[in-house]
Amino acid sequence: MDGVQLPRKGEVGVEGETVQPGEQLHPQMEMIRRIVPDLQKAIGPNCEVVLRDLQGPGRPIVAISGSITRRQVGDPPTGLMEQWLATGSTNENHLNYSGRTSDNRPLRASTLFIRDEQGVLLGTICINIDISNLLELQKWTADYCDTRGIIMFDTGMDSSHKIRSLEPSEDVKTVISQTVDKAIDLVGVRPEAMKKPDRLAVVHNLDVMGVFVLKNAKEYVASRLGVSKAAIYNYLRETRSKIAPSGVQN
Repeated sequence: MDGVQLPRKGEVGVEGETVQPGEQLHPQMEMIRRIVPDLQKAIGPNCEVVLRDLQGPGRPIVAISGSITRRQVGDPPTGLMEQWLATGSTNENHLNYSGRTSDNRPLRASTLFIRDEQGVLLGTICINIDISNLLELQKWTADYCDTRGIIMFDTGMDSSHKIRSLEPSEDVKTVISQTVDKAIDLVGVRPEAMKKPDRLAVVHNLDVMGVFVLKNAKEYVASRLGVSKAAIYNYLRETRSKIAPSGVQN
């Protein structure tokens, strides 16, 4: 149920639900309970945030925002949570593990354990993200960027400087390495002696050659030029903006 949260003592909640005497949350849990809806909104619509009280009878969900797993306030722990509690696997948070919904949608999940100042385990906050759309996008992107057997478009550069078509048996890393060597030779400065204009020129040459459509090319170029991957993205934006046609936004 989207946006459901346990009301404070004496308040009326969703569908008339109220907090009975003795169900007052620990102050630390109450503080977290208040931010559950906004936390879910901050992460996005394909996310569910679940707060569970491990001190309450039945260890119930006390706040939930999002409807990925279709659970609601009052629901008991999952089998995985019971397993962690039974085996003492609560000393460290469990981050970015995979899971499945009841209708078999893939999840990326994280469970964080909440303790008081004395180290007593109070509860958990679980973040479940439905990644089914992302996996479809990943597959589409991988298929789209598969350049095996595809001849790069004409860039106007001499044919000796273009990436040749790749055969399935070829080592893509070797092709990238050879192309980077060629781009550096065109600039005529050793990478360790390059200044920013030299690196921009290398990145521009490689972009024209079409190397950046290949998997892991940006990481390799960054290592060869002694800069970060983020710097390569910045260089690409800078060089492309200088040659973009009028009216094109980069």
